[in-house]
Formats: sequence, structure tokens, C-alpha cells
Amino acid sequence: MAAGDTFSESQQPGSRMNFAGLGEGTGMRWAWPFTLWCFLLTLGAWAIPYENVPNPRPQGRYISDDTRLLKDSLRDKLNRSLSNLERSNGTQIAVVIVQDCSGRDVRDYAHRLFNFWGVGQRGVNNGVLFLVAMKEHRMEVATGDGVRPFVSDANLEQMLKQEVVPHFKGGHPDQGVDQGVGWLCKRLASCRYQKSLPISKLGQRIADPRPQGSLVADPDHLLKPDAVRTLHSRLFPLIAGQDVQVVAVLVASTNSTQALAQELAQAWQIQGRDGIFVISKKPPGCSLYMTPDSLAHYQPQFIQSMQDKARKAVGNWHLAQAVDELVSLVSHPQPTRQAPPSRQPVSSPAASTTPDNSWGLGALALGSFATLGAGARYLRYRKRKCPNCQGPMIRLDEVSDDEYLTQGERDEERLGSVDYDIWLCPACEVTQKGRYAAWLSNFKSCARCGYRTLSSTNQVLESATEYSEGRGETVESCHSCSYHNRSYYTIARITVSSSSDSSSSSYDSSSSSSSSDSSWGGGSSSGGAGASW
Repeated sequence: MAAGDTFSESQQPGSRMNFAGLGEGTGMRWAWPFTLWCFLLTLGAWAIPYENVPNPRPQGRYISDDTRLLKDSLRDKLNRSLSNLERSNGTQIAVVIVQDCSGRDVRDYAHRLFNFWGVGQRGVNNGVLFLVAMKEHRMEVATGDGVRPFVSDANLEQMLKQEVVPHFKGGHPDQGVDQGVGWLCKRLASCRYQKSLPISKLGQRIADPRPQGSLVADPDHLLKPDAVRTLHSRLFPLIAGQDVQVVAVLVASTNSTQALAQELAQAWQIQGRDGIFVISKKPPGCSLYMTPDSLAHYQPQFIQSMQDKARKAVGNWHLAQAVDELVSLVSHPQPTRQAPPSRQPVSSPAASTTPDNSWGLGALALGSFATLGAGARYLRYRKRKCPNCQGPMIRLDEVSDDEYLTQGERDEERLGSVDYDIWLCPACEVTQKGRYAAWLSNFKSCARCGYRTLSSTNQVLESATEYSEGRGETVESCHSCSYHNRSYYTIARITVSSSSDSSSSSYDSSSSSSSSDSSWGGGSSSGGAGASW
């Protein structure tokens, strides 16, 4: 029986003798490396570079989920909601769930994937990408420029922390995705977008003069340097009086000064109450671009009146007079309820008249500006009497006056954005404080602390080409408080057209891609927010 048992055992396929042979012989040396290789191959399958993430668009879908986090029923429900949203107003939302971001920062991974696919309509940038990275325990929502006016980065961050993260922490990530996508669909359902303007060849060669300390751009060299300085001197007082920077742009020819002003405002990121005033020599004309913040301070009738008078002056090539009309408007905001004065409309000249290049008003303008500066200096340093005892007050030096300044005000003085004067009455110790903002400064007012200590830097992350839009990053930091903000902006695709007659227009949902299209619309990301669980 023992011999029979031994014979029978040796004939069994996969017998213990064969297994022992692997363990004791050369087979064991290959078994462990093979097992380890299979294990690493399995892990590598989870880590997907953003270029290799399956694009759901060719199947007419919006969700890419190789982790199978979402049930089929929920995935179908979300696809229907996202399809209905795109049909209603063109908004494209992509939902991506990955196990691993292949070593990349999750935020960078989301924006790169957004731009690689081109989520959102080109020129409208009404796209959103909702990314969930399971291994990193992180989610990011990237948005295009067209979406950001309706959903800010702060809105997104609050939504993720309050509506989505609790579900992930509670072990129900599918409910978190459902909640987040539902919030986005509801928030964006009623949006109507504006197309962004492509940057024409003319716009591409006009550089923003402000970093060089000037308020005049003259790429065609239409004026002599003295004349450029004259225009600059006429615009300069707006900074001191209204804290408004208006840039004058002179071009030899353009089909539309209005379109050029709009595209430059987009390219130069004109914000707040700043503006752009474009003047064309042939055909003669001019247009003023003002942000919504600025327009709120003026009635449309006054703006139209200014532009009519400025166009007449430009027709005679009296640029100083045209700029004076602009300065007069900006310097005297009109209450919204005040009735506009009566005026006779003046049409823009149809043909160019003989240019007056003598600039006889140049010396007068420089003299007026010098007088203005002298007057401002006198008002600042004039002798003062104490409002309490009527005794003479003294002006403290820059070291002694720090005792009477807040830390934020001392920071402003340290940065050179604002200078403060402290006047002290020696008899009753009454003080008066004077604030004098620097006319040209790279610092803006901080939204958190209110001091003029906010600096911003722009960096191009991906350059624009003829075929794709680029992407840049803006970093804002306050040198007084802890405020810090990082945002992204779109660099418009380089166009081959030389015309600059493009204008903003409302987005037409009939031109949007249907859910059966094989690709996204060609949008790009500019902002967003994230959260961890």
C-alpha cells in the first residue's frame, strides 16, 4: 500500500512533489520576482498620467471613472443632468475619478487635464472639471474664465468643504460626488455667458506701458517723446485724485477702437476703476473702456457726451483736448439719479482732417501740471493751527510719526505706497493725520485688511499658440496681513486674422456641441478650488 500510495501521488497533476520542486529548486527564484512584478504592474495601472485618462466625450458622456466608485445608476443619472445643462446654456462639466495622480500635484493635474481635453466652449470658457484623487484624499474643481463670474473660487471651496467632504469622510464618496455635481448644475443652470475676445495681431504688439511707469502706449510712434510725456502728465492726476489708472493707446489704424480697447482690457487684466482709452489716427476715432466698477459711478449719457467731444478733438488731432475730456469725466463722477445736462449730439468725423502736430498746448499742459504739483505740495505742508487751542502745530519727522500710525500704515510707508504726515499740537497734544498715496505704485489695496500693501505677480505657465490657448498664474500677497491668493487666467489663442473688429456677444446655446460630439469645445481653465478629506 505504501508503494502504491507513493506511485499514485507522484502522478497527480500539480502534486506536492512538483510544488516542492519549485520551492527547493530554481523555480523559486523566479516565482517571487514574477509575483512582485505582477503586483507592481497592478499598482501602475492605477496611476494614470493625465494624458491617458479615458475621455468620456466620444461616448457622449461626461464622467470618467476607472475606479468604479460610482454605481451605474448614479453615473447614468449624472450624465443626464450634465447633458441637459450643456443643452440649456452650453456649460460643459467633466467629472473625473482617478486612483492616483501619478506623482503630480492634484491641482496641477486637474488644470492640465482640463486644458488637455479643452473642457468648455472655445472663446467662452464655460467649462468645469471636477476631479477626485482617491490616493491623495483630495478633490479639485477647475473652472474657466466664463464660469468664474458666477462661481468664485471662494464659493467652490465653501461648497466642497460643506457639501462634499462630509460624505467622503463618512464613507459615502459616491454621495459626495452626487452632491457636488448637483450643486454645480443648479448654480450654473441660469448662466448666460459672454464670448472672450481673441487677441488680434495689432493687440499682440501693444505692450502695457504701466510696468514702465507710463500711462501712454504709442506702438506706431505717432508722437514725439515730449508729446507722449504731455499726455502722460494729463492722465497722471487721476491717480492722485481718484486712484484711477487710465491708459491711453495710440494706433495708426484700426477697424474698431472699441474692440481694440476691449481686447486690451482683457489681455492686460484691467480691474477695479481703471480703464483704457484707444485713439486711432486713421480713420479718426476713439473709445473708452471702463470696467463695471467704473461704469457704476457714471451715467451713460455723460460717457457718451465725453466720447462725442473726444472724437471731434481726435478728428482734428487735438489729442490733449481729447484726453482732457476723459479726465474731466473721470474726475467728476455723476450720481446715478442726477438728470444729465442737455446736449446736442456731435457725430464723429467721417474723414481725417489735417493733423496738427505743432502741439502748441504742450508747454501749457506741462505748466499746468507743474502748477498742480506745486499747489498739492503747498496744501500738504502749509502751516496749521490746532482746532482745539488755535495754537501752531508741528509736523513730526518720519521716525517720530510712527508712534501715531497703525502697523498697516507703517507697512504702507515701508513699501512706499502711501506716505503719512502727523501734525501735533505741543500745547494740548491734539494730532491730525494726512494720508498721501503714491501716484504710481505697484501695490493695490488688500481686500482683507484694506491697506495698500497687496502685490501681485503674473507667470505664464503655458504659452498660447495659434491652435491652443495658454494659461497663466497670478499670485497675490499682502505684505501687511496674511492674505494670499493664487488664481489662474487664460491667455487667448494667437489668431492669424489682422482685423480687430471683434466684439463681445452673448453665447448662443444653439451653437453648442451636443452630447454626441466626439470632443469638448476647446476651452481652458483659469481658476478653481480644492479640498481634502
